[in-house]
Amino acid sequence: TSEADADGDGVYDLVTTATTVLQADGGTSVTTEMRDDGGVLRDRTVVTSNDNGRDVTEATDVNGDGVDDMVTTTVIADDGVATVTVSELDALGGLQSRSQVETSANGLMTWTRTDADGDETYEFVTADETVLNSDGSVTTTSSLFSDDGSVHAIGDVTVSDDGLQTTSTYDLDNSGSVEFTTIATTVLAADGSQTSTTETYGGGYDGAGPGIDGPLINRSVVTTSSDRRTNTESFDADGDHRGDAVLRLRHHAVGENYPDRKRRWAANDLDHGQERGRCQRTQHVRRHIDRCRWRNDAVDCASPGRL
Repeated sequence: TSEADADGDGVYDLVTTATTVLQADGGTSVTTEMRDDGGVLRDRTVVTSNDNGRDVTEATDVNGDGVDDMVTTTVIADDGVATVTVSELDALGGLQSRSQVETSANGLMTWTRTDADGDETYEFVTADETVLNSDGSVTTTSSLFSDDGSVHAIGDVTVSDDGLQTTSTYDLDNSGSVEFTTIATTVLAADGSQTSTTETYGGGYDGAGPGIDGPLINRSVVTTSSDRRTNTESFDADGDHRGDAVLRLRHHAVGENYPDRKRRWAANDLDHGQERGRCQRTQHVRRHIDRCRWRNDAVDCASPGRL
């Protein structure tokens, strides 16, 4: 039993009790209740486990009305497959929604099922299969199934052995053709800075570059200084290989020429690579002062998409 006096008036406002019951089959049942100073139930959780702990049910009444609002069951089968099912209930105890995650013994295969409307039919089913490649890279294939059991869409994500490159491909209609490919690469420089480049192409990827049906859709490059205080981000929003905007963010520490810690932005609005306007924005973190000005008065710094 634990008691809490939140306002210091000498009266315990909340009292929490946990009671454990040993079942005849070797299992346990632990009931945890929170009540206010008048003895009114605020919430209750009942956790029931079998003797080997591989079958656990947790029922939660979050508002103390005596009706379970959520029930979570965890079952570990003899082959090591773990299944976690979460059911959300209405005020009368009827099923509102249910989700289930089934994970293989080695953790490389996961099935996720969702019943969004509580009709006990899973509308959304996804399967995630992870393959450990011989070169040290890891590939995860995600498949989205329709309610009739057919595959609706497929996505592959491959992470290199050093974790510095991630390649993602998306077949959105399971036609066998890749509609989008995203390549994210991080380069660690000798001075401690790092540059992360993310490119999205239409079509597939042959491992050496975009396929012939793969024009560049967009690109972003983020460079972070070695002290992690300066970030420079450049954007090519339409894939024309010309910068559309550059954003620089500088963190100033307390005592570094400023009385308060500040964050400073400098954004360059570009048109075909030529500067059209520049915004400098200073934010005093502790003083909650936010100043912003454009060098080119013809451009509104507060316009959506500027920062």
